Amino acid sequence: MTSSDDKTNLFPQYSSQLVGTWKCISFHLYAVPSNPSPSNPHGDLLSKPQGDSPLGRLSISPTGWLAVHSSTPSSLGGLKSGKSWHAAPEEEVALVARGLTMYCGYLEVFEDEEEGQVWWRTRVEVAADPGMIGGKEERRVRFEREDGEGRDVMVLEPMKEYEVEDGTKARAVLKWVRMDPRE
Repeated sequence: MTSSDDKTNLFPQYSSQLVGTWKCISFHLYAVPSNPSPSNPHGDLLSKPQGDSPLGRLSISPTGWLAVHSSTPSSLGGLKSGKSWHAAPEEEVALVARGLTMYCGYLEVFEDEEEGQVWWRTRVEVAADPGMIGGKEERRVRFEREDGEGRDVMVLEPMKEYEVEDGTKARAVLKWVRMDPRE
């Protein structure tokens, strides 16, 4: 990936495609290295961390402010103790918190001259994970037509690899559709 330090932020050029609120429709982790094929373009699927119905929202403002909230749906039932988040036992809160990803900050959009890909970088200002604050989240971004319902889908692929519980390296592919304002 080409460094963005000497590049122009292309957000104004791509804003009409990006601005809005998006709903996550899939979150898949694939093995690294992967074995892609024409029938399986992403390679070997390791897991669906949020199941078949992920719960994620991503909002991008006309000024380039990005806010993402994502949670594992299975961890969102009421807390066993019946107490509020702030009063519940630590172990109950931890089960919910580990399933949450939340961060926000301004994003910049770039084109990679070598690979011809569009990608963005978010400079994280606030996050549920304190380790993300002050860091950068980078995503490859592309748009495709989803065959099933004919929707335009934004596909995001984080540039950093993930590590699953058994130590296997994985790469994520998240698909998002623009939300209807009535949803």
